[in-house]
Amino acid sequence: ARTEDDFAFGIFKFRGNNLLRYTKFCFNNNLDINDAESQTKFLFILLREETSMRGSELKGTETVEQAAQIIHEYILKDTSGLQNTIDTAYDLLDRNSV
Repeated sequence: ARTEDDFAFGIFKFRGNNLLRYTKFCFNNNLDINDAESQTKFLFILLREETSMRGSELKGTETVEQAAQIIHEYILKDTSGLQNTIDTAYDLLDRNSV
């Protein structure tokens, strides 16, 4: 039997309308749909636009770990990839802090 995760995409498991919006975002901005940085940029757009995604709590975090916890608890509703999200965030910070 197929589960909801079978229809999820990327490190943040975009699905349904958010997946459609993500693919449109990538197409309109000529971005690689598989790129973690593109996925992260779109996640930030969702957090700003969708109040149900707890963007205000995320803004109040002080560490990558706190932010990742909120993302996994309230957006993904799955903490199994928490460490991967933390590692990806630090990698993105390292690449963009030049």
